[in-house]
Amino acid sequence: MDDNFQQVNHYDYVGFWARVGASILDTLILLPLAFIYLKGVNYARTNQAVWPMIVISCISFSYQLYFIVKHGGTPGKLITSIRIIDEHGSYLSPQKACIRLIPAIANSIIGSISLFAIGLETKVAISLLKGLISLFVFVDVLFVAFTAKKRAIHDYMAGSYVVTKNSLSNENDKTIEI
Repeated sequence: MDDNFQQVNHYDYVGFWARVGASILDTLILLPLAFIYLKGVNYARTNQAVWPMIVISCISFSYQLYFIVKHGGTPGKLITSIRIIDEHGSYLSPQKACIRLIPAIANSIIGSISLFAIGLETKVAISLLKGLISLFVFVDVLFVAFTAKKRAIHDYMAGSYVVTKNSLSNENDKTIEI
């Protein structure tokens, strides 16, 4: 394990605000799809149909999974020269990328379920669950600010590191150029 720690030690780790900037870019890139998303949410609410939310969540998850595994980050991260790697300096495997996305998936599932909450007890339980997930996301984000390698909880879960593209060696960075 010490070899892995030493191997990752020479990278430039990306902090909170750079990650926020990359997320904002991802949001702007996907903004045209927001119209479709809102239509889906409206349809789901009006017709008490869960399938639009499942489809939207699957598309979002697949989008993130594809870019993280194939290119080392979503388009926002690629544009800002940020890469997600494992302890060996490689892009994440599909399994590690899925683990890294667990908090986002949980948030999406709970958000979708909350659209269909009926009855006061169910609404209270779902609100409590949403609050707990929000607290987890908040603590997750704080980890980036207070850990040496600027890792969030989901990075520890997946064994991932968020680094600058320039700190990768050329043979490790096989990404598309944007």
